[in-house]
Amino acid sequence: SGCGPCRFGLYRQSIFEVLTRLGCPQVPVLPFSMESGLLGVRELILGYQVTLMSDLLNNAVYHTRPYERTSGATDAALTRGSELVCRAIEEKGDLIQAFTRALEEVAAVPVERSGSRPRILLVGEVFVRLNPAANYDIIRYLEGIGCEVVMSELSSYLRYVFTIDQWITGEKLREGWQLTELRRLAGVLVNARLIDWSDRRFTEPLARIFGKGVEHADAEALTAEATKYYRRDISSGEGLLPFGEILEAGARGTVDGAVMVGPQGCMPVNVFRGLLGKIAEQLRIPVEVVDFDGFDPTNVWNRIRMLVYKAAQVMEKRGAAAAAEQNNGETGSQAPAPGRAEPARAEPAGSETEGLGLRDLGDADPATRVRAARLLALRGGVAAVDPLIGALQDGDLRVQSAAALALGAIAAEGRTDLEEGLRLRVESALEEALRSGPEERREAAAIGLGRMRGPKGQEYLTALAASDSDPQV
Repeated sequence: SGCGPCRFGLYRQSIFEVLTRLGCPQVPVLPFSMESGLLGVRELILGYQVTLMSDLLNNAVYHTRPYERTSGATDAALTRGSELVCRAIEEKGDLIQAFTRALEEVAAVPVERSGSRPRILLVGEVFVRLNPAANYDIIRYLEGIGCEVVMSELSSYLRYVFTIDQWITGEKLREGWQLTELRRLAGVLVNARLIDWSDRRFTEPLARIFGKGVEHADAEALTAEATKYYRRDISSGEGLLPFGEILEAGARGTVDGAVMVGPQGCMPVNVFRGLLGKIAEQLRIPVEVVDFDGFDPTNVWNRIRMLVYKAAQVMEKRGAAAAAEQNNGETGSQAPAPGRAEPARAEPAGSETEGLGLRDLGDADPATRVRAARLLALRGGVAAVDPLIGALQDGDLRVQSAAALALGAIAAEGRTDLEEGLRLRVESALEEALRSGPEERREAAAIGLGRMRGPKGQEYLTALAASDSDPQV
């Protein structure tokens, strides 16, 4: 828990009341603050270092687990690495050595990185973001539908708190010199330098082992980025930090989409939601704001799936742009002269990208077949229709769902020139997938049919909406 007027500052009292009702009023709940008088500089810095190690190790896990060849191998490596670090803490051993060995455990997990996954940044209210029980285990859900998660760090939040504290204390000193505030500022500056030292020590092995695949956020730079849109003196809660993380990640192109999470009524989340329209052009990536209220998550997952679909489109466009740039560099082609438009190049339906998707749709690995269907949803044409109709009967539910969404995208109004007979075949195949089967496939088929906007499909969906027993469908 923390101190202050936001939801995070109220958790301490809420937890204490729950413990009291359970007959355990003697159990202390400590706020993570020097102002409480319970934490000195040494304890605070050790706490920060432990938090930092946990963050960096988890970042390595999120970068590895979606690609592991053997299910559960990354989690097992995390368990072994965590035990090494915990033992070093308990025995007052070499933390850097233990942390390095923990990272090496994760790095040794065999992975298969063929194909690409959308990278989704997860930010928001600190408790909901970090607690799987509070966010319906959203990280595992995103990984399960083909994404790699980039997680906002708890250590960045602690660093952000020091940054805001330093700014507030400095503002008070400008209003009039007071010995109490001067001492406070001195303490904040000392802590900031010790945190800088910790960051350098613990990020070095991370960079050496994982390179640029896993990075550590700079909370001060992120806060500065957010102040362009968000007043710095509104400092309750995380406010500026997730705002800056989304802006910075979108500008750098390190992620393809972002999810901001929080509890019902969270102030920073609501402020960000209100500003979304104003900053839409600056974001460059799709963003979904989600309140977790403890009720049925069906609607949340629907919105997350739509975000992932948009993120996959962003990823595909970036990949195509990078490939074009590389190709221009290799051939020595020059940009058109000012005032002269480059001739338009129509991409045929049977393009190389479509061919790759059609090839991988027959792969033995279900994850590869899912990626292939998603690729065809973006670049597929007439040639992809029959293979995707066949994939509706795939033995893997994820492939069936991806194929249904791809068929709807290919047959969407204005997307491709499908002859009427072929369009009716797609409609019939999706209607058949809707009549029975698992909920996930039926939902995907309904979305696919809706994208087509055909009169026959619309009539079927209208009747289904009034009669189907499944609320999600």
